[in-house]
Amino acid sequence: MITNSVEGQKFKRNKSLIRIKMLEYVPTLFLSNISTLLILTVDGLVVGNFLGSDALASVNIFYPVTVLMGVIAAIVSNGTATCLSTYIVKNDLEALSYKKSAIKFAVLITAILIVVLEVPIVELIIASYNLEPALHDMTMQYSVGIMIAMPFSLISSVGLCQLQIVGKMKILVIFAMIEGVINIALDILFVGVLKVGVGGAGYGTACANIIRATLTVIYMYTKTDIYKNSKVKCKIDDIIEIIRCGLPEASSILVKAFQSYILMRIILLAFGKEGGSIKGVSVFCFTLANVFISSIQGSIRPMINLLYGEEDRIGLKNTMRIGYRLITISCVAMTILVIFNPRFFFVIHGVHDAMPESALLALRLSALQYVFAGYGTIFRAYFANTKNYSFATRVTLIGNLSMVAFAYFLYKFYPAPFVFLAEAMTAAFVAIILIARYFYNDIKSKKDELENKKKLYLTVKREDAIEASKYIKQYASENGVSEDIAYKVSLCMEEMLEYAEKSQRRLNLHTQIMISFKNDGAKFIMLDDGKCISLDENDENKKLVTNSYELLNKISKSHEYKYLLNLNCTTFIF
Repeated sequence: MITNSVEGQKFKRNKSLIRIKMLEYVPTLFLSNISTLLILTVDGLVVGNFLGSDALASVNIFYPVTVLMGVIAAIVSNGTATCLSTYIVKNDLEALSYKKSAIKFAVLITAILIVVLEVPIVELIIASYNLEPALHDMTMQYSVGIMIAMPFSLISSVGLCQLQIVGKMKILVIFAMIEGVINIALDILFVGVLKVGVGGAGYGTACANIIRATLTVIYMYTKTDIYKNSKVKCKIDDIIEIIRCGLPEASSILVKAFQSYILMRIILLAFGKEGGSIKGVSVFCFTLANVFISSIQGSIRPMINLLYGEEDRIGLKNTMRIGYRLITISCVAMTILVIFNPRFFFVIHGVHDAMPESALLALRLSALQYVFAGYGTIFRAYFANTKNYSFATRVTLIGNLSMVAFAYFLYKFYPAPFVFLAEAMTAAFVAIILIARYFYNDIKSKKDELENKKKLYLTVKREDAIEASKYIKQYASENGVSEDIAYKVSLCMEEMLEYAEKSQRRLNLHTQIMISFKNDGAKFIMLDDGKCISLDENDENKKLVTNSYELLNKISKSHEYKYLLNLNCTTFIF
């Protein structure tokens, strides 16, 4: 074995390609999410400033209902993202057509289901709070617009996942900005100018959702092939797979909705109606942190799916490492901001009176959850996208249900602000379980790989191709791989690096190579971040065409070319 030799260290896989992808995905998703995630919390900002703290409380008392109804949308949207990326990675066009058909059917049925269920659910939950009449009426007024918005929000959420998977990142930002600007403008118009009351904020949100959903559908029909599935019929197995893929994240949202409902009741008991305002500011701050969390999760999710499909353990590890480092930086910064200046967040919500220290302490304690919540989100995405659905779902359900017990215990034995500490305790509990399982799996997979497979993980520049080729041959020789196979693999690497770089007409191409050796064969996979290198545009499968195509075709048993996530993915079997 020479993996630790000087030559091996020179070509050791680095994180450059994944880092470049993160720099491409994260800012785009951040701009999209800052509109999508803040669309309801902005309602609280507007009504708090125009109508006062009671109106702010009414918006945030309704928040758990919004989260609960979002569970249904989460199943379809997260299931869509996972299924599409999985079958695009597999390059299985027939299966992909069936999945697209199933997604359209699932969106339609889910939208109808939301319309049917939301009215009785909303009335039941709001009634259970036993609010005083004026606060009850304001909460119901606000609910009307949000119920109108719900089915359209589903369409936008699923469309976001679909467009992200096919690489249409810029249009997502445009749609998100349109939605955000319209929402704020109409909230101010209805609430501040036309004096519609709290309900005006709900109507503004509904209008913004309807416009974004309409733009999303029009774009997907006219500018993409997402809905072009040759009129294949939907199969029940495909719908079941979408649901299974979406359950881990949806189960988390479901439990959070339950948590949020119970926590709101405990907060109202501990603080009175002022608890609604405190919780509203807490939700706003968490949503700001969640903009970063969701953007990072959305960025690593398709990379996890791609690398898992290619059995690239080091690529997966590097992706997760970048993910949790970004989570740490962004969430720690947000935590510090809230802890050291909690009063600012009350002021921007229109609460200008001197806030008691108990309210400020409550917000500080709530901020302790951000880092743990971020870790839980990205590690849950890892397990969902590596087909550990049941584990991710069980941990989410069991772990998050503990929040009710934490909150009740703190309410009984500690001062009122400490109820908000239950959020951090729960997030930490779930994150620790997921992280422990992740590192256990990583150690186990590394051990299995060393025992059963001979793999090389490389990052090679074009000018170092000859030297890297010698290293591959030496590695193969020392690990019992035939000289003929080693020669074919090294030749393939040289040709692909040269072709990829020349076709891009650039020198800073980022590559990621994995070679799996067997005694009688090998598999070569190369990812690079250049433009699509297929020249045979008439071929639906986009088979690779290079100047050395005949040579590579002759020495390999088979090859496959895919362009996805703005990456070239080339596979050769020898």
